[in-house]
Amino acid sequence: VGLLSPGMGNDVLMHFHHIGFFAVASITIGIWSDGVPIASNYAPFFFGAIELSSIPLAIVDVFHPRQKEWNAWLENHAFMQSVNELCRIAFALLFLLVRGIWFPYVFVFGVLVESLDAAKERPELSPALYGLVSLGSLFTILQMYWGILVARQVAKAVLGGSNSNDEKVEKKD
Repeated sequence: VGLLSPGMGNDVLMHFHHIGFFAVASITIGIWSDGVPIASNYAPFFFGAIELSSIPLAIVDVFHPRQKEWNAWLENHAFMQSVNELCRIAFALLFLLVRGIWFPYVFVFGVLVESLDAAKERPELSPALYGLVSLGSLFTILQMYWGILVARQVAKAVLGGSNSNDEKVEKKD
C-alpha cells in the first residue's frame, strides 16, 4: 500500500528503504541461510520499536497542507490543532531518540558485533550475515541522515523560520 501512496510516488530513497527492509526481513527469517534465522532476536526492535515515531507522524500527515480538506478542517478546530502540534513534537522526539540514537547504537553494538562474531563461528552463514551487516550499515546511515533532517526542522521551529517542506508543497499546488 505504501508504495502506491501518492506521497511516496517520486521518493526513490523511500522505495529503496522498503525494498531493503524486505531483504533484511528475508535474511532474518532464514531465506538466505538454509532456514537458519539470522539476528531474529532483534526483529522486535527493528521491525517494531523503531516504528514508534510513525504513530504521531500518521496524525501529522493527515493534517499536512497537501491534504487540503483535512488541513482546512483543522483550521476550525482548536483542540485538534493542539493535538496536531503535540504529535509534531512527539514525532520529532521519538524519531531523534529511537531512530537517530537508539537504532545506530543497537545496530553497531549489537547486530554488527554479533554478526561478525557469528560469521567466524559459522562460515556457511557468512553471505547472509555480511548481507545483513551491509544493509544494516546502510540503514543506520539512512536513519542518521533522516535524523539530521528532523533536527534541522526542530531547529527551524525553535529558532524561527519557515518549514521549507510545507512551502514546497504549497508552491506545487
